Amino acid sequence: FINKLRSSLLNTIYTNDLYKVTLSHYNVLQYDIASVTAINMPRLVMKSNLNESALPNFIGDMIRSITKIAASKNNLLELMIKNETLPYTLHEYKGAPYINNDNVFHVITPVGLYEAILLLTDHDYFSDSSSRSLLIKILNETGKIIREYSEQENLKILFAQNVREEPAYRFSTLDRKLYPKYYSVLMTSTKPGKYSNGLIEDWRIIDIQDLITLDSEIDPFLFGGHTIKIWLSDEISAQEIIMDHLSKTFSSYNVNILQYNKNFVFCMACKRLSVGIQKTCPVCGARGKYL
Repeated sequence: FINKLRSSLLNTIYTNDLYKVTLSHYNVLQYDIASVTAINMPRLVMKSNLNESALPNFIGDMIRSITKIAASKNNLLELMIKNETLPYTLHEYKGAPYINNDNVFHVITPVGLYEAILLLTDHDYFSDSSSRSLLIKILNETGKIIREYSEQENLKILFAQNVREEPAYRFSTLDRKLYPKYYSVLMTSTKPGKYSNGLIEDWRIIDIQDLITLDSEIDPFLFGGHTIKIWLSDEISAQEIIMDHLSKTFSSYNVNILQYNKNFVFCMACKRLSVGIQKTCPVCGARGKYL
């Protein structure tokens, strides 16, 4: 569900991956996401030897590299437009190429924010105010660095928090080998084998209002969009309950997107869908490979 109630959101659109693109003109109909780069936040903290004051330098070096690569991609795109070597750049809209550097966006998204703050403070930012302040500080500084380098390279770069499943596993697996001393600290609080790809680990149960409150606080810093998942219990099914919660949240909090998720099991034997994680189909009794 996307919040379009506020006037500041009227000239924004969302991609299929829920990145928020703010358009310079209302009549812009075309855009292109040219790249999405996930940043391993825990690794940057580990490389800084858990030094909070040194962290911005490591973040800056990373973003500088990303923007250089993004600029090279834009230059290559511009060359292909001139040489007419990309099919989708041959189309024109109002006399201009359908895709051009004016409507090409790049995305930078952080992975493992929860683990990064945990390494720096040894506290949970849902229960510790200083850890939460540090999270907001890091997001603010990262956003400023992104804007600085994007302006230097004349790029449109979005700073977004979104679900990136594959990097969450890959980063965690590699860091376990590269930084075993620091990684072992996370093992007591983190489900082994995967960093969080949102504000919290997927498997952790937390108060919904705490999650929404934090999401509302970080909204101004993730200008490329961000989304949170709200897991529904098996018993909740009434649409009225969901819509009432959605309406109250959008009108009371600075939240742009809400996802409501629920666990289901599909049985290939009887072709029926059942609520919850089941070991046996409650309809026909099928097990194993049928579920």
